[in-house]
Amino acid sequence: MSAASSLRILRALAWLRWRVLINTITRSGARDIIERVSRTAESLLPIAIAVLLTPAAVGLAVFGVWTGWSLTGDPLQSAFPLQVMRWTLAVALLLTLMGPILLSTGAQAAGLIRLMLLPIPARTLYFAHTVSGLSDPWVFLSVPLLAGVAVGGAVRGTALPALAALAAGVAFLLLLLGIASLSSATLQLIVRDRRRAESLVLVGLVFVVVVSLLPSAFIPKDAGRRRGPRHRGEVGLAVPGWMQTTVAAIPSEIYVRAMREAAMGRGDATAARCAGLLIWAALAHGLTWPVYQRMLRTPASSGRARRIAGHGGFATVPLAGPRTSAVAVSFVRLALRTPRGRAIVLMPIVMLAVFTVLFVVRDNAIPIGPVNIGAGYSLGIFGIVLALLAIAPFAFNQFAVDGAGLTLEFLSPISPRELLYGKAAGGALIAAVPCALSLAVGAGTGAHSAVLWSAVIFGALAAYVVLSPVAAILSLLFPRGVDLSSVGNAGNAHQAAGLLGVLAFVVSCAPPAAIAAFALRALDSPAAAAALLAAWLPVATALAYAGFTLAERLMEARRENLLMVASGK
Repeated sequence: MSAASSLRILRALAWLRWRVLINTITRSGARDIIERVSRTAESLLPIAIAVLLTPAAVGLAVFGVWTGWSLTGDPLQSAFPLQVMRWTLAVALLLTLMGPILLSTGAQAAGLIRLMLLPIPARTLYFAHTVSGLSDPWVFLSVPLLAGVAVGGAVRGTALPALAALAAGVAFLLLLLGIASLSSATLQLIVRDRRRAESLVLVGLVFVVVVSLLPSAFIPKDAGRRRGPRHRGEVGLAVPGWMQTTVAAIPSEIYVRAMREAAMGRGDATAARCAGLLIWAALAHGLTWPVYQRMLRTPASSGRARRIAGHGGFATVPLAGPRTSAVAVSFVRLALRTPRGRAIVLMPIVMLAVFTVLFVVRDNAIPIGPVNIGAGYSLGIFGIVLALLAIAPFAFNQFAVDGAGLTLEFLSPISPRELLYGKAAGGALIAAVPCALSLAVGAGTGAHSAVLWSAVIFGALAAYVVLSPVAAILSLLFPRGVDLSSVGNAGNAHQAAGLLGVLAFVVSCAPPAAIAAFALRALDSPAAAAALLAAWLPVATALAYAGFTLAERLMEARRENLLMVASGK
């Protein structure tokens, strides 16, 4: 196929994506105004993200120009900007490699299957797939940074640094696109098998959590408390020779060394570094092309058929009727048999285990932003907060996650109030295991006061009771069809529901926190804290009852829209 034909196909694909966006915004169908606003807001989210990233892109471009301007013969002048460039590009490489694991790939695979039915060459599809990597935030932000270095060198009038920055920047960008394509194609090839995909998303989630918390294990116990200058005889950690050799081969390090060589006027060494980046880029795309071809030829597989358990009856939830218990148990089973639901249960447990191990290793509090997570009550409360926040993808989209099963629930002899109560009870059961483990870990690491732990339990119950009707209302206002085999965006609740839900969670936790602070600070009485929080629980229940009444009326009004969204229409 000629270059002109390929260009026409690429232009048609871009026009297709544009028309899909416009149709999503303008179509109405049988949906009400709330549903249309919800879908429009979700479609415009990438544009909103791009607008929010614009200041960061401008800042990176300015920093890139400064870096290019500093590339002179004096190595001290460019030492700091090149050090920042080294770490920034290394983070971009890591995020590009891990990005497809965090983002959804189901929609991409579905769109690719449709495009394969058209007479489009595989190389054109691969080119479009690669160029789409520019939409990844970390790749998008790398463009102004790399371009700024070349512009800064050109403005300074230094020919070799400017040309080196241009060549190395293009090579590094090609490498990022190759890594993004390789990671995405490999992941899509793996997830063609359902069982293999379920294992992958869980392993990937655990890996991301562990890697994100590992730096805390290496923070010195006296970090930030040491005063005075370092003595002459003090040295840092000795880096082994093999590690130095390995680091020198990392593309971000090659880029920085190319800029340093160009600043010193060493043309041959600069050309060698730029050639090294081009070799990395060629290697990435050379590995991606056969993987991409294999992905195009590999059909999707649902895995082995699951054994359907007999319907021997549902377990009964305490203080709930049989219909409410049936809804709650079905909600829990939906979580336990899907990768997204398993991730909800597993993530707070993994994070709690990692924090516990890090605390044992450090024997000190672990800094998480402005908060220090230590042993005892802070660790237990931290685990409970994680458990309650982890259920957000289900709690804030509790009706649409049922899919076609929502139709059966509406046809069953279950009242709206029983359905609402069952969903709330099911969410509590999902969070119960991580919360219980958090209490056990907190008690096992030094907090032994039963009175204070009872206050924590009363406060957590009150917060969840207040949050439950709000979660139901948000699920009714902003339903979203989801793919529960994905732990990325395809498995999340609507963005508006998620944001408002987090704000509602903070508001629901404020009264218990204020009551506990008053009792422990002003009254200096753990017993008073437990008593006051126990007294707050009935008040929270009354507020929840009023909220469920509003949710019940809203469900009756939006029943048809819920069914349409849950069925994928």
